[in-house]
Amino acid sequence: MPQDNKHCADSTISRRRFMQAAVAAGAVAVVPAGMAVNSCAPSGLQEDKPEPRDPDAVATNISSALAVPKTEISMPGPFPGRVACVTHSGVTKGQKPNHGEPQAVAAMLAAGMKELTGEKDPRDAWARFFQRGDRVGIKVNPVGGKLLSNTHELNRAIINSLVEIGVSSSDIVLWDREEDLLYDAGCTPENYPDIRCSAMCYLEEEDGKKVIKGKDRIDKNVYYEFDIEQQYDEYFTPYMINTGRRSYFAKLVTEEMDKIINVPVLKNSGPMVTLCLKNLSYGSTSNCRRGHLIMNRYIAEVCAFPPLRDKVVLNIVDGLRGCYEGGPAANAQYIWQSNTIWAATDPVAADAVCWDLIAQKRIEKGIATQEQVEEGKKQFDFLVRAENLGQGVFKSREIEHRTSKLA
Repeated sequence: MPQDNKHCADSTISRRRFMQAAVAAGAVAVVPAGMAVNSCAPSGLQEDKPEPRDPDAVATNISSALAVPKTEISMPGPFPGRVACVTHSGVTKGQKPNHGEPQAVAAMLAAGMKELTGEKDPRDAWARFFQRGDRVGIKVNPVGGKLLSNTHELNRAIINSLVEIGVSSSDIVLWDREEDLLYDAGCTPENYPDIRCSAMCYLEEEDGKKVIKGKDRIDKNVYYEFDIEQQYDEYFTPYMINTGRRSYFAKLVTEEMDKIINVPVLKNSGPMVTLCLKNLSYGSTSNCRRGHLIMNRYIAEVCAFPPLRDKVVLNIVDGLRGCYEGGPAANAQYIWQSNTIWAATDPVAADAVCWDLIAQKRIEKGIATQEQVEEGKKQFDFLVRAENLGQGVFKSREIEHRTSKLA
């Protein structure tokens, strides 16, 4: 079996279980303004943490990314500021987590693509972005495990749509940063036999033990550099792949894909959200945990580098289920059936629209007040930064939010 397809389900190391244990224990950290609580930290594990610094005072190599001219398909794509929203009240009814009613999901995706592009035939809508010979990556978010990760029927509807217009299944890869999370959420070769399932970090057996690898899957020529180093403990070190001032991009995005479909899951991350931009920035780079020290810049600036800026041509937010609290991991009491998907070429506009929905849900459920929501958006200003970097529309003009309801 190819290295990409080694199943890790039997690993004694399960990061998702560590994460769930930390969330269940109610682990809370007090952090300075501009930083996020890292809910991925396993309970009881310690590491050296550098003193917080003013994010805007930290030197980065963002100028090297901005010096590269954009292409005709670069963010925010052909429909800046436009977000297509499709709902279907019965799509998750009676379905187990990570699943939806197949025909309803496929119909929602087709409707969203037509609404986004203005095409009457969904195949023509897909053909605006992809063609035969394209190597296409589908970036999922499996952090929520089997309870709150990408809906398999939506993944398959995306794959089927690509195949229908001539993209070979052998040229499609379902991917994330970490293979154990990817497989634990059911994105496995067994469930997706016709396509490749891959990650930057993977497990390989050595001397009867599962060892985390990844150095061979990072591109040492393409990196986001900023002037903060962080030493990781023995748990985090393998997942971070390297230390130092550089976060390297995965070869998956620099060498192995021509175009990327970004498919985040609708969920919060404390008072902010983890949607299109965060799914890409933290999901594509090594040595990323230190990025929380300049999180707003990290999210926006990593996405400004050509491997993401010039390849992510479509964003489809999986909101068939969502969470308004407890994210980015999964807590059942805060999950609701939102029965919605969003399609956009503009990741900034999509994040803005979905953040508003989650914020209203937090207010409705008494998690936050309107004032706290507004303060959170000021504190976590990555959308402002991304707009200033030319990645999409947030405040510069009104977002065109197109909505349709199938049932």
